[in-house]
Amino acid sequence: MRNLAKAAASVLFLLGVASSVSAQKVELPWHVSAQIGAAVSACDNVGSYFAHKKVFDLLNASFGISGGYEFSPHFGVRMNLNLGKNSGACNSKESGGGFYPYTFSSVNVFADAMLNVTRKPGFFVPKFYLGVGYAHTYNFKKANEWSHDWEQIHGDLPYVTSGNNVIGFRVGFLGEFLITQEVGILLDVRGEFYTDKYDGLQPTKADQTAFSGYGGFPFDVRGVLSVGVAYHF
Repeated sequence: MRNLAKAAASVLFLLGVASSVSAQKVELPWHVSAQIGAAVSACDNVGSYFAHKKVFDLLNASFGISGGYEFSPHFGVRMNLNLGKNSGACNSKESGGGFYPYTFSSVNVFADAMLNVTRKPGFFVPKFYLGVGYAHTYNFKKANEWSHDWEQIHGDLPYVTSGNNVIGFRVGFLGEFLITQEVGILLDVRGEFYTDKYDGLQPTKADQTAFSGYGGFPFDVRGVLSVGVAYHF
């Protein structure tokens, strides 16, 4: 995971260098935006939501604001702050198939490097982006009042830690429909990948093999689809 973060950071640096030497300038290089959408959690034990027919419980609201600068029609950068809810579960095969869902809040901050696909201005401006960032997860709560029928479960949320700080990277697609030269409507689709303690669970390799308390992934994933409004100046 550390190597992936280094690779993403290297790409951001190279894109920044390329954009800084571009001769073309954008008439309104700065922009700010606000977005709202839905996030899908894919963390440890996500399979239990499918097994217990609770797939839609993985959907949560997502809110974001961002500010950025276009070095040229080819390249740009932005900073994005995102707030939202997430879904997790702390069951395992040892729990006898029980379902122990919980929710938690997150604050995610990313620096994105953006590549303009069309490389020229127009009504529709499609962009791909790559970002590196940081996330803080907190406010872990039971999704419902499930009872403890597994003798290894101790405490309110077993094995789950709160107040987690993790690094992440993401890839995404941003499409902007320019209503005027200054105002645009955004469609943003992305996948976010975090080091494994994002959801408060950090299973070892032995845990993942034996399912001793976890049924986990090596990292935690979050998919986001959002719409928003951007203002260029």
